[in-house]
Amino acid sequence: MLPSILALAFPGENPAPNRASGAIVPVFTIAAIPLVLLPKWAKDAFKSQIAQGVAIALSVALFFLAASLNYNLVFNKFVDQHRQSTWNTTEIGAVVRGFAETIGSYETAHVIPYPHWVDTRLVGINAGDPAKDYGVWPQDLDKIPPEPDRPQLFIFKPEDTIALEQLKELYPQGVLRQGYSDVEGRDFMLYYVFPDESIELDMILPGQ
Repeated sequence: MLPSILALAFPGENPAPNRASGAIVPVFTIAAIPLVLLPKWAKDAFKSQIAQGVAIALSVALFFLAASLNYNLVFNKFVDQHRQSTWNTTEIGAVVRGFAETIGSYETAHVIPYPHWVDTRLVGINAGDPAKDYGVWPQDLDKIPPEPDRPQLFIFKPEDTIALEQLKELYPQGVLRQGYSDVEGRDFMLYYVFPDESIELDMILPGQ
């Protein structure tokens, strides 16, 4: 995930709780002060062990309330917001991995970039091949060496009609399928090119 984590110039586009990690110590210290002082104040103010016990119980209740609210904020709301604001390179990487480990190879899988879409370097990381950038621009599709013996996979954004037209022109025998995402609006297109028509798409499980 380093390519996106290191994009420090655009923290709004790469949300991460660790960006505010420098404030953890002072915030937690300030928040803990009233929890520590409340029982002592109750004992001194009311001169009663019962009051101190009630204050301790109240402090514990406040602690668990804060923990519950923060858990929901970090592990539910933030996760949902993060999934809605980032592209699904994990899912696309899973498709590439499934293709490479079944009928294809990492060398014959390609992702066609599109403005404001996935980082093709992250696709490689999630596919298990972090050294490769899977991006191939539409104008460079005709420069890809022929693969007479190995299937090829091209992944592109559904709105990229130019890429689809070029793929159909270069590989008229190709098979178009849609890759479905768990997040609405994050689907992607898959264009398979088979040298052997006997190969079935059912052999590839991810993204189908």
